[in-house]
Amino acid sequence: MKHSAFIRTASLAAIFALLSACTIFHPPPPYLPSRGGIMPGQTITVQGEQNIYAIAQAHNVSMRDLIVLNNLQPPFTVTPGQSLVLPAGGSSFAGSMPVPTPSPLEPVQQSNLAPITPPAVSSQALEPVTQPQGATSEPLVLAPAQQPPQKVATTVAPQQQAAPAAAAPRLRKTLRHPAR
Repeated sequence: MKHSAFIRTASLAAIFALLSACTIFHPPPPYLPSRGGIMPGQTITVQGEQNIYAIAQAHNVSMRDLIVLNNLQPPFTVTPGQSLVLPAGGSSFAGSMPVPTPSPLEPVQQSNLAPITPPAVSSQALEPVTQPQGATSEPLVLAPAQQPPQKVATTVAPQQQAAPAAAAPRLRKTLRHPAR
């Protein structure tokens, strides 16, 4: 009897742990403001491959207002033929800012300034550079005299010749790559 009560308690604890773990991995729902400040406008039908961004751009409305007004949930997808209500008067953000009006352009006034000319280049003859008093014309450092290259003879002892041959199979094993 005690054994079955322990198994029942352990299985209930395991089920509780699994169910509580499921809620940990789900992200919280996104915060979306209330629909209170958004006035509904005309209704449109989604055409072809449109998405929320394209619809908002085409009708000059805020994506946020379009999502909130139509109660769309992440990932905020729409399907062809779906009806969406656009915010009245465009975006709530764009409606609060006045549209800038371009100012009239005034003609550019010309002035009678003299053209810029480069400074005159002196045509005086340059004097040769002379050595300071006490200086010599000898080089400061003498380079070593070049000698012809010498031939150097090398000999290899018989014991040293056998060692590379024995190491060659080992070297080949390390350089092999497996076929992929």
